[in-house]
Amino acid sequence: MTKTYWVTSTIMMGLIAWTFLKAVTIGSDSAVQRFPTQQTLNTGDRVAGFAALDGGFALATNATATFDAFFPVSGNVALNGGVILLYEDLYFENLVSFMGTGTISGNGHMLAFSPSQSVLTGTCTTFANVNWELNGDITLLGNCLVLSGNTVVNGNGNLININPTASIQIDRGANVLFENVSVRNIHTGQLLCLDTLGTITFQNAQLVLDGDYTFTNGHIEVFNQLLITGNGHSFIYTSTQTSLVWNNATLTLDDSVTFSYMLTSTTGLTFVDNTSQLFLNNAIFATVAGIAFQKGGLIVDGNSLLTNAGTGPATSVAFGDGAFSTNNFTIRILPAANLSIQQGYFQYNNL
Repeated sequence: MTKTYWVTSTIMMGLIAWTFLKAVTIGSDSAVQRFPTQQTLNTGDRVAGFAALDGGFALATNATATFDAFFPVSGNVALNGGVILLYEDLYFENLVSFMGTGTISGNGHMLAFSPSQSVLTGTCTTFANVNWELNGDITLLGNCLVLSGNTVVNGNGNLININPTASIQIDRGANVLFENVSVRNIHTGQLLCLDTLGTITFQNAQLVLDGDYTFTNGHIEVFNQLLITGNGHSFIYTSTQTSLVWNNATLTLDDSVTFSYMLTSTTGLTFVDNTSQLFLNNAIFATVAGIAFQKGGLIVDGNSLLTNAGTGPATSVAFGDGAFSTNNFTIRILPAANLSIQQGYFQYNNL
């Protein structure tokens, strides 16, 4: 009798606990329901299609919940180490602050902020597999913003300013596209890949350096246009991964920027075909052990400079390969422009 009572009691307690902890749905999928106070989301909870979260939401510690609502969100967001999964686009209607670390996992959905959102705060927030749409200039004030998975940052012609204590980190193995955006106040440690598999793609984008910047991990791909500017600062390329300038794309160095190619391999920067361009506009391209310029071409404007610490054929700056005309790397110096070759070993192998 005692044994039977103990088993029955245990089952009843489990049922009570299950009832207490089971997932709930916030709002309705058939009728609009507004929530003026911040809603707490536990693991398995779902924000329904016609729920309007006017007071924001807070994840329970390390919880994973689902956002499936059509309405924009107002109020603050507390991620608390958890994950909010988007099954619909997430638009923040008013100013929002992120409290605690955590992840917004987009499943390819859009993440957008109000045009009045001029700063983004938070300890360290992760945007994973989202299409982040900017509706105005924004300044990152938090410690870090981690971009994970396949994420798109569409600036719509706006600016991302990075505070000196903040950073944008490309997560391990992530593929992140920056398009139609200017990323400003860049120096070493403020835009980085966390491993060698990270890819940063720029399409009609601009990087504005406010100090020397070293790119150490991952690789870069350029579509259409990447403009690097920065009033005498250096973009120092030390990653062992090969970066690509795609067809009909231009990597432009401007405003006395120095691109320092610091590899012993001569093939770390590849131009895909004869429409891939390197444009020096009052800029410097420097190498420590040469580079093989093949396919594509060099365009020079203003007073620009090539310099190479290599002293022999194996460490030369080589234009073309001397074997195939399809590998020629053309040089075009615009009227009134000047290209100076300061030092090192150079080979003109175009056919």
